[in-house]
Amino acid sequence: MHTLECVTFSIVAYDPESGEVGAAIASGSFGVGKDCVWARSGVGAVVTQSFTNVSYGPLGLALMAAGNAPDQAIDALRQTDGRAAFRQVAMVSAAGDANGYTGAECVAAAGHHGGTHYSAQANMASSEEVWRAMADAYQAAGGSLACRLVDGIEAGYAAGGDWRGLRSAAVLVVAGQPSARPWETPVVDLRVDEHDNAICELRRLLRLDEWFARLGRIGPGASVDDEVAAAFEAGLSEPEPTWAALAAASEGGDREAARRRFEALLKTEPRYAEIARRLPGVAEVAGLEPVE
Repeated sequence: MHTLECVTFSIVAYDPESGEVGAAIASGSFGVGKDCVWARSGVGAVVTQSFTNVSYGPLGLALMAAGNAPDQAIDALRQTDGRAAFRQVAMVSAAGDANGYTGAECVAAAGHHGGTHYSAQANMASSEEVWRAMADAYQAAGGSLACRLVDGIEAGYAAGGDWRGLRSAAVLVVAGQPSARPWETPVVDLRVDEHDNAICELRRLLRLDEWFARLGRIGPGASVDDEVAAAFEAGLSEPEPTWAALAAASEGGDREAARRRFEALLKTEPRYAEIARRLPGVAEVAGLEPVE
């Protein structure tokens, strides 16, 4: 399958600390995440762009799963593609090897820069500074792999990005090891298909995504105040801060403070009680009869 749109700037990377692999991408084209970003836990990640040959994504993953390094997988795909000179592709394996390719017929400015465990690339870019800026920003960034990937494409945009403008963006990160429960292995999978500032919106969604993951990890000794503050810092409004308070209180936090928040929430919408009754530990904190 081939598409006529040309995607522009992206980065693929492996995180040696977590073992995660992933990619982030941004473009002046619509819906860049659907066809251009691919990843599989325990295998690696692929971005396929510039007069995109979508098959490079799943076939590239299959080649790496069969034991090919990223450079070998890219060479194998090029050999069977009569329009390889129009393609741009990058891959990173679950072992941390990364490689990229920019065809001679990609629309300028086009190129890529590889480093330890990552590759940054762009086509239809405003200048060669785009992929260099992505590489520098990714290497200097902290936080989760998803955050660092978004930092990379944000820097690419600040350096000029796609000379057509910005329309869509995406980030996909998967676990480093395969799992018998494959539905759990995507760590982050977010897309902005159409937005005036797609990377800014992607960043906002990533903050929310990481907060909801935090909510699921609340454990013994959690602070009600800290969890409520984290919800507001992520840009959330009620009822999420109250659910965070109840979850923290059920693990040994300030139950009275959580209950007061919940009672205030019930005044705005009494039906929240039926949700609380079905959440293990929360019903007791809220003073409700649980639904077994």
